[in-house]
Amino acid sequence: MSNGKFSSVNLNGVSFDRTRLDNAKFDDSSLLCARFIGANLSGADFGNSDLTGAHFSNSDLSGAKITQDQIKQASFDNVIMPNGEKTAATEETSSTLSTTTTTTSSSSSSTTEARSSTEATSSTAEAISSTTVAATEATTEGTSSTAATSWTTTSIVSNVTFLNQTIYAVGLNPWSVAVSDVNSDNKSDIVIANQGSDTISVLLNTGNGIFSSETTYAVGGNPYSVAVGDVDRDNKPDIIAANGGSDTVSVLLNTGNGTFFPQTTYEVGIDAWSVAVADVNCDNKLDIVSAHRRSYAVSVLLNTGNGTFSPQNSYAVGQRSRSVAVTDVNCDNKPDIVVASYDENTVSVLLQC
Repeated sequence: MSNGKFSSVNLNGVSFDRTRLDNAKFDDSSLLCARFIGANLSGADFGNSDLTGAHFSNSDLSGAKITQDQIKQASFDNVIMPNGEKTAATEETSSTLSTTTTTTSSSSSSTTEARSSTEATSSTAEAISSTTVAATEATTEGTSSTAATSWTTTSIVSNVTFLNQTIYAVGLNPWSVAVSDVNSDNKSDIVIANQGSDTISVLLNTGNGIFSSETTYAVGGNPYSVAVGDVDRDNKPDIIAANGGSDTVSVLLNTGNGTFFPQTTYEVGIDAWSVAVADVNCDNKLDIVSAHRRSYAVSVLLNTGNGTFSPQNSYAVGQRSRSVAVTDVNCDNKPDIVVASYDENTVSVLLQC
């Protein structure tokens, strides 16, 4: 992009990595929080563009036209400035940028082994794809941890730095993850649906983001999705799983200390693939909504009290529904249903009457 011209363009948050922008002109453009990493900007003209929050790292600005006000708006690490002087390099920018990837593979072993490293790595790569990712505060010291299940590699673009992964053994083919404080100790725990072993794994947080060995609970065939919510109103989170192989949802009520009673199952549509919990009829009890790959419908099971549910009511949606969410989309204070339909490349919105 040498000699490129950017006139009145919104480039907020754009990242120029190892790009030739020598003699480029940015005229009256917005570059809020833009990033220039290893970029050749010699002779570039920033005109009257807004550089608030922009960051330049390992780049060449020799001979560039940039005002003192613009310099004050941005930050510079290891950069050759227009006057030929070089700014100081921070430890992060002077080292080689690295890529952090997270992959999850199934394990049929019952051995629970945690492996960790204390070496920090930076997450700086293009996002590829992921199946299910949930993030929550897993420590009590203000830091954030990430739990993920995926059949592909996930890379994250971020300035945030994470320690290397710690791995915990769970069931076969983990397919979905949820996080919740299931034992009421103010620490987020991990709940996993294991599609290949027809189980739910619960890993309790022992403190500082460290988790105990899994405790497993039997559910229906091929659980593809898991949700956590207090369905019996005892202020303790319960577990709900969508079982594609048995066309059911499983409800596991919390005993009170982070362990769970055996499942109660309810029939839903064919090949249950996704589940959500929400109070759809506004009676202060959480209900169950499930989406199905092969019945082209969503099922709604109303909570009758004490964590038991009525038979399903079904509503037609697109083909091969893969995901369902519940929220009030038309601001009438009544939850609506949104479903992603894989085969039709559509989403279905069901407004509540």
